[in-house]
Amino acid sequence: MKYDIALFDLDGTLVDSVYDLYIAINLTLTDLAFPIVSQRLVESWVGNGVEVLVKRALSGDMQVSEH
Repeated sequence: MKYDIALFDLDGTLVDSVYDLYIAINLTLTDLAFPIVSQRLVESWVGNGVEVLVKRALSGDMQVSEH
């Protein structure tokens, strides 16, 4: 069987990607002139998809609208 694409859910189920997410979030925050955040804080934000992760990073708050 031939596959044209493979998708992975990299939220920690298959690999520990928190460090990579931490770096990506802080690069984004820096580009937007927002203060950087700790890896521990980014880790607490992970688990509800990338859109929610970015909303949490931009607001600095765990409670954001998921819609």
